[in-house]
Amino acid sequence: MSTEEVTQIDRSPDAKSAMEKMKSQIEEIAKERANQLISEAQAKCDQILEEANKEAEATTKKLVDEARSEAEKKKVQEVSRRKLNIKMEYLQSREAVIGEIFESAKEELASFTKSKDYKPFLTSLVKTSAISLGGGDLNVEVRSEDKTKLTAEVLKSTATAVSKETGEKTTIKVSSSNLKALGGLKVVRADNKLFADNTFEKILERSNEEIRVALLDKLAWLPCPSTQKFQNCF
Repeated sequence: MSTEEVTQIDRSPDAKSAMEKMKSQIEEIAKERANQLISEAQAKCDQILEEANKEAEATTKKLVDEARSEAEKKKVQEVSRRKLNIKMEYLQSREAVIGEIFESAKEELASFTKSKDYKPFLTSLVKTSAISLGGGDLNVEVRSEDKTKLTAEVLKSTATAVSKETGEKTTIKVSSSNLKALGGLKVVRADNKLFADNTFEKILERSNEEIRVALLDKLAWLPCPSTQKFQNCF
């Protein structure tokens, strides 16, 4: 029997606060690495233009007047080739930076699980996941170290809230299995027909495109001391 996944974004105040905090930290990492990337690319750009001009000047001095136009063509071709190379290096570096930022985000999420904000976030996530499944008899899979956070009292009050929200009598139990994840949880219907995967890895995966767009925007438009010269390289 196949199990169908149900997804729903947690929009509770606790979840929003936690996510906003993590988002700010990720953006700080992005800003720092983007500035470093731009500085490195600008330095290469300056070097390319300086070397190309020196080579062109040395060449034209040795050539007769009628050959100067050919020398200028070579200069333009060489600069264009080097521009393309530096742009490719920049794009490759940018992808590497994005990869680093996602890894840093995972580290931040791992740290978040040790903070005081994690328990209310986890509790809120149980409720959101349970509602997305329509209530009923549910099992919650969490990491071994998170099981003590979901007390019988917490699960009972959450089940009551879910029953009221969905109109379906709800029971919530912590599964005996230990979830292998950075954090978050997975809620499964007792009949195994539906589940909601809200592990941190799955949340990042679902948000991947949105995060990438935001990071690319920051990497592309952060200011640098010599913006015009930098753009001339591209």
